[in-house]
Amino acid sequence: QRHYHIHLAGGFLLYLLSLNMMQVGSLLLMEKQWNTLNRLLQSPLKRSGYIAANFITGIFFLAINLLSIFIVSVLIFRVDVPPLLFALWAYYGMIWILAAIFLALIARSGRVYSAVTSIVTILFAMLGGCYWPLWLMPPFMQKLAMITPQYWANTAAALLQKGHSLF
Repeated sequence: QRHYHIHLAGGFLLYLLSLNMMQVGSLLLMEKQWNTLNRLLQSPLKRSGYIAANFITGIFFLAINLLSIFIVSVLIFRVDVPPLLFALWAYYGMIWILAAIFLALIARSGRVYSAVTSIVTILFAMLGGCYWPLWLMPPFMQKLAMITPQYWANTAAALLQKGHSLF
């Protein structure tokens, strides 16, 4: 029973991290709307430098999220969280930062981006086992879940919480 509650809490945390990291893409879209992006690209700044700057901004947001998780879980609630779990969450967040940048660069408008990110984050969270345990799903859905980052993050988190190594 206790393991089930930990799994759900971890799943919701992964879902919230993916939603928060998608906000990086919305910042990029605001720059597109305000024509800031065109002005920046006319300067000596290269596209790769611009994308790297957005990725670093996302890393800053991710660090704030992870610091918040640390303060709440370790300092306030006194939960014993393995340090590797924070590394896992950081890696997971970076994947979603890259996904957000990619989607923002191909989206035509903020409305399209908002709709696509909502669909992708919710669908992947459902498939990846963030809302309910994977064993509740039929076998073909369990196989399909393996395409989502949430599946792999949930699996790795479960191993870390049981005291196993990822290597």
